[in-house]
Parts: sequence; structure tokens; C-alpha cells
Amino acid sequence: MKNNLRKTLLTIVGLSVTAILLTGCGKKNKSPFDYDYLPVQMSKGDSWSIIDKNGKEVVKEEYPADAQLSRIYEGTYWVYFNEKYQLYNINNPKKPIMDNEFATATDFHSDVAVVGNPNQQIRIINTDGKIVATLGKDIKRCYAFTDEGYAVIVNTDNKYGLIDTKGNIVITPAYAELETPSDGLTLARKESDDNKVLILDMKGKKQGEINRDKYFLLNNGFHEGKIAVRDAGDTDTHTVVLDNTGKKLFDIKKSKEEFRSAAYWGEYMSFSNGDAIGVVNDKGDIIIRPKYKAIANLANGYFAARKDEKWGIINADDETLVDFDYSGFGGTMGDNFIMQDGSSYSLIDKNGKELTSFAAFDFHSNIGVEYVDVTGLTDAAYSYISQYEQGFTPQQLAKELSLSMDDFHYQSYIGSKLDVDGKMSIELSSRYESYVAEEQTHQEEFNDGWFTQTRTVSDGWNWSTEAPYRITGTITLEDSSINLKYFYKALLEKMTEGRSKVSDNVFTKNIKIDGSTVECRTTLEQNYSTVGIEIVFRR
Repeated sequence: MKNNLRKTLLTIVGLSVTAILLTGCGKKNKSPFDYDYLPVQMSKGDSWSIIDKNGKEVVKEEYPADAQLSRIYEGTYWVYFNEKYQLYNINNPKKPIMDNEFATATDFHSDVAVVGNPNQQIRIINTDGKIVATLGKDIKRCYAFTDEGYAVIVNTDNKYGLIDTKGNIVITPAYAELETPSDGLTLARKESDDNKVLILDMKGKKQGEINRDKYFLLNNGFHEGKIAVRDAGDTDTHTVVLDNTGKKLFDIKKSKEEFRSAAYWGEYMSFSNGDAIGVVNDKGDIIIRPKYKAIANLANGYFAARKDEKWGIINADDETLVDFDYSGFGGTMGDNFIMQDGSSYSLIDKNGKELTSFAAFDFHSNIGVEYVDVTGLTDAAYSYISQYEQGFTPQQLAKELSLSMDDFHYQSYIGSKLDVDGKMSIELSSRYESYVAEEQTHQEEFNDGWFTQTRTVSDGWNWSTEAPYRITGTITLEDSSINLKYFYKALLEKMTEGRSKVSDNVFTKNIKIDGSTVECRTTLEQNYSTVGIEIVFRR
């Protein structure tokens, strides 16, 4: 759920609206690229400073180079360090606003942010660090608030709804899909395969609909009361603009559908003709013909544009304000522009004058917070591992798992799987030195008419009573909202019960197998998306 927003912004410049939707910028004529303050490293590797709109250092080298700062909201911001979020304000940058730390936190919008810690219900706090609301245990995820004061929530039934800044539910979680609201509207579908996309107001009242059999949505929300679509099933069609009830306003006739560019900001929208990018006004009239490789709409009649491989700043009359001398564009600060020149950045005013320069800027951001009952999951995982640490024989496993012997002829391992409420699965493979199913035989004498001979006769198959020498497996968190890192840490803490620590992730205890004392050594290891398990029995 975390985004590197500096890198994302350079993608937006390439005409992606994804981060715009995620950050929830909804203020009229407010560009999603515009910042009041900026976390910067004045020289590469420096501690983090903060500059204001004019490039002045209002906080100087206060936070370690390996810390990360959030987007700064009216002077308030998060510092993410040592895997914890702490809240600060530029008026007192040396001391956190409150003592509480959080495992996850969203940016502030509408004076609130969403915060979370493992085993704690999701909370909403204000810029003073005070708790505004605690969401119920049935709410498993809450996304960042928008500038209009709403946040999308997901309940334990995977249904989407909407809350306000006080935590009140304004749209009951009843939808399979519900987009981040903008312009006082949201798009929703009752079921994921519904062809009708509902247009709802902030009370959940239907204002209109968009038929997916007729239109393909080019972005996921309303901006300036408009949304861009194209004809369904025709990727070569031009862009169509609908109003906030789903009715057609106008076509952009010389356009070719461009999924990433279609969003109005400040009465303008960029569009593609298939080869280049231009700009139309809120009536669909072309005001800048398609001639640029990329355009970012900065609102208020300003645009960052790329000509050939260089970036500059133009206005709605296509006049150049900042020359096309830069390798990249990073955003605006009031009437000033963040321009990239190779590996460094400059803050440039609209007359092309450099106000300051710096080596790097960055934002650390979560788009949402989850409520996870880590204790319940770790208890279930711990219990399952503990059972297998007893060293189950194939005979014992066969009875426990109701196994058919016909499936295990000439096999030296037995696999098993546990599902925990669809949130977690544990797969283990118990391995043995011999086959897990043994054929029992006896010798018989018989006369073939000439000679008396001995032959081997099968008495059938039986499960082995041999103890395993090794068990391997994985724990997979099936619910993507569960943070693997927090789960792994909690499981390591749980594993200290009744065991000695060999190292941070290796545990040992003595058990009895066939009357002999055996060392059972269990190793857990966090991988990219799973936790690996290895249990070794040392005789």
C-alpha cells in the first residue's frame, strides 16, 4: 500500500491519473501536483530538510537520511523511521506532536488521517494527534480521506462503503466496487460483473448511471462535474465526455481515447490524437493542438509539457513560461515549478528564475490502513506448528487427515494443508527416510508339480510407524490486507513459548519419540510473500 510519490509523479507526467485518484485531491482548481512544503535533501545523502513555496528552509537537516517524510498538510506531517510513523509539525520539528507511534498511517486530508497498529481497530486522528473516531471491528480496511472529507471503507464481507471524517457511515458497505469519491460523487457497482456503474452522491442516492455495454471509463472519478469515456469495445474511438448524471456532453472529435490523460483539472483536460498530446477546454474545444509528447495539467491554466525529451512550462495560450531545458518535472509550489535537471532539482518561478536547488525530494505515503487480528492468526499458526513438532508418524497422520493409502504407494512424504477462515493457509510436508506406506508379506511354500518352492505373498499395505526426519512448508496470508511483516514478527514472539532461542528465527525444544529424547529444531523465515517453515528432528 505504500507509494513513492516522487517517482509516481514522474509517471503522472507521462499522463497517468492513478496517483491523483489515490491521493484524493479534490479541491476546486487545486492541482494534485501542488505542494505547500517539500521534504528535500539539499545535497545527496544529507539529512532531510523542509522548504516552503519560495524555497526557504523552514526545517534544516532534522531527520536522518534513511527516514521518510509524508506529504505535508498545513505544516503537519509524518516521519517514517524504524518502521514506525511519528507525527510532527514544522513549528516544532524536533519533538513529535504526541507520544503514540503507528505501524501504518495515511496522509492528512480534511484535517484527519487514518492510523493503525496490529491488533488495534482502525482509528481516525486530527492534526493535533487526538483520536476523532475508532472504527468497528467489522471494518477491515479504510483508505485515505479525500479533500472533500470522505474515505472508502471495506468490511469483513469485502463490501465497500463510505465514511465521513467523524467515522460516521454515509454509504453503507453494500457494494462490490466503490471508487474514491470526487466532486461529491462516487462510482459503484453492486456486483463486480454488473454492467451498470451507479453514480452516487455522498448520501448514497443514485444520481445516474453509466452502462458499460455502451461506454468504457477512461478514469475512475468525476472532475469538474465531468468524466471521460469511450465507446465500449472500440479502442480506436474518440473520447466522449459525460456529465455527473452519465449524460453525454460532447465529443472530442480529433482525439483518440487515451486512458491515462482523461481528467479535468481547472477547466482543462489533456487529450491524445494517437501521436501527440494537446489540451481542450470544458466545452471540448481544442486550445492547444496536439504537439507535445506529454502534458501534465497543473490547473489554473498552467501545464508542464514535454517537447522531444525536454520539459518546460506553458500556459493555456501555449506560451512558454519556463524553457524546455529540463529532463523532468516534479510538481508545483504555488506559482513556482519543481524542475529536474539530471540528478538534481530546481525550484523555478514563472519567469524562469531559479529560487533554490536540491539533490532529492521524496514522499512516503500509505493509501490505506488495515485492521488485522494478528493474535488470532499467530495463535492458529503456532498451534498447527506445535502439533507437527510432535513428529507424527504416517500412521498418525493418516488417521488425523483421513488419507487413502492407495495414494501413497512408494511415496516418502505426506503433505497437509490448513485453511484459517480464508485469511491464511499453512502447507506442510512431512518427510520420512522410507516409504510412508509399507507392504506386509509372508513366505509360503508351494509345489509346482515337480519341485517344492518358496514364494512371497502380500498381506496388504499398512501405514509406516516411522518418525519423520524433516518437515518443510509455508504460511501464506491469503488476505492481501494483512501485513506479512507484522504477522511474522508476532509469530516469532509466540514461538518463544516453551522453546529455547537458537537465534532470532530458530527455536529448539526436546521431545520424546519412541521413548528416546530428540531435539526438535524449528526455523521460520520471512520470504517475499510467505513465511517458510522447517522442522528438523535431531536424533
